[in-house]
Amino acid sequence: RIMPLLDAISKRKWSVLLSELEKGEHSFSEELLSSIPLWLKQINKYSKNYYLLQQNLVVGHNDLVPSNVIWQDITPAIVDWDMVGWINPMQEFLTTAFAWSGIGAQRFNREVLCAVFGGYVEAGGKITSDIHFAMDGIIVRLLSRLQFRLIQLTLHSMPQKRNYFIEDKIIELMATIHYAVSNLDTFDKLVTEFSRKKYRRK
Repeated sequence: RIMPLLDAISKRKWSVLLSELEKGEHSFSEELLSSIPLWLKQINKYSKNYYLLQQNLVVGHNDLVPSNVIWQDITPAIVDWDMVGWINPMQEFLTTAFAWSGIGAQRFNREVLCAVFGGYVEAGGKITSDIHFAMDGIIVRLLSRLQFRLIQLTLHSMPQKRNYFIEDKIIELMATIHYAVSNLDTFDKLVTEFSRKKYRRK
């Protein structure tokens, strides 16, 4: 099953979702409601390049964070395919690169980001000009994950134990989005630096 693209740039979709969430009692609701206006500004910036990125899509995992990779010695096994769907390859790469560089734990490591870029190219990956548009979209990809988890939470048929798990995921994602928004200019400069001479393939 391939998930359709989540409409994370739709203000109407967020409005409907937040209205649904207000009916329940969740520990994160107040913070989420106060944060959405700032995040929507970032979405507006991204929407300018949104359709350019949709011209080149592949089926991707969409959530390649470290916790979704299980290692057996040096062999990785990728788990949690709930969000598999269409994505621009540079968005998948860049979101993954930042996830492995500590953005999710709010402990960013420049050296790890550099190593991920180098490893990607060494393995045959190509860094294309889409990466600069994808940088604008890194917040939106995080918001897409958040939107997906919020939709899951509004499904009343979910077992309570599953709801607690989803709430934890939502709180983690919100912390990551806050951190990413605060450091976006720095990240943008690093992507420009790393995607130039040292790693770009012709």
